[in-house]
Amino acid sequence: MSNKERGTQPEPNQKPSDREPINNLWDQDSRILVARKGLQSRSLETLDELNKTGHALLSSEDPYQVKLGVQMLRMCLTRDFSLAKTWMTVDAPKMMQHAHPRVRHSSLWNVRTSVWFDRTVAPQALSFAKQSLNDQDPAVQRVAIWTHGDSVINDPQQFPEALFSINQFLNLTRKESASLFALEEFFVPLRRTFGQTQDYQDAVKAIIEMFPGYIGLKERAAKLLGIDEVTSQEDTSIAQQRLIGMTSSLHVAEMVRTNSLTDAINFLLQEMNKSTAFGISMRNTWLIREMLWLEPSMAQAIFSNMKESVLRNTDGDLIRTMCVVLGDCLLISPLLASEASQFVKDFYNIADNDGSQIVVAQTLVPLSKQSKELNSVLRSTVAAVSPKASNRSVLFTLQLLREDSNE
Repeated sequence: MSNKERGTQPEPNQKPSDREPINNLWDQDSRILVARKGLQSRSLETLDELNKTGHALLSSEDPYQVKLGVQMLRMCLTRDFSLAKTWMTVDAPKMMQHAHPRVRHSSLWNVRTSVWFDRTVAPQALSFAKQSLNDQDPAVQRVAIWTHGDSVINDPQQFPEALFSINQFLNLTRKESASLFALEEFFVPLRRTFGQTQDYQDAVKAIIEMFPGYIGLKERAAKLLGIDEVTSQEDTSIAQQRLIGMTSSLHVAEMVRTNSLTDAINFLLQEMNKSTAFGISMRNTWLIREMLWLEPSMAQAIFSNMKESVLRNTDGDLIRTMCVVLGDCLLISPLLASEASQFVKDFYNIADNDGSQIVVAQTLVPLSKQSKELNSVLRSTVAAVSPKASNRSVLFTLQLLREDSNE
């Protein structure tokens, strides 16, 4: 079995953007496909057999096999809710200590799934999530942020502890990507329940103040609070200088320096369309996002191009990052609503992975609390894709969008 199949950990000096992509094994391993087909019969014998197979794989020395076992057990606990407690008390404590980051990543995903089927495990889920914020792997940290939000959704009493943990993590890391994910998967889902509390508002305001020059992040945070005009001329200047430093291409840097951003964006979009390399696609996605806020007239072109990239990609991290850009395009130009609606419907026709379904649905967040026409688009989109939602967490996200469109 190749290193790529096993999800080999990057070398110590390897940049995060150069890592092997986190491919979605649900669609790639024949054993998962056979198991999914078997579970459609809802046979208790099939479920018991899959549960035993999954547990047997957990003791393998091959991380790929262990990760496969974790995923099999995830399928089981979504069909027998009593297995959620078993995972949390027996399996998770061992798997969360595994040496391989992809195993820890998948194991924490099982924790996140468990809390949706047994709310009583929310305190344990939050404990695992807090522990995982100290993980050195960025993908594990992201799922940890996600699990903070899911724990609170299912047990609101966990909010003070979860908020303290998230605030502490963001203050220590001071990374835009971490704060952006916290906005998406912690603050947005909890807005309806806690958005009017002082602690919530102070935390979101702190993100705005922490990142001068990060226009997209500041605008997203401001929308949560209903604040206008958070971007200053100083932010624009800082963003431009940072953008020049981000690109390794002298050609692109010169286009930025001479304010030829339209040409730079078109160049990067063409480069993305020609390349299948994960590192190039991720790097160019971040560059395009930065340029979008300096050249908002390109929102239409970027949206039309990048939605196609989402539909043909399988890497969860890349899909999430591209959806951030799509959401930014909608923040800038809400009139893209109809195109965004069709994109979401197309995606739900081809993908049933819950994490990807959530982030794609969240592309529509900028349309909430807009005009009656846009609210209508939002409601009709949610109604169309809800029957295809893969599990409860996706349905919760869609319900939030539906409630926003009814206000």
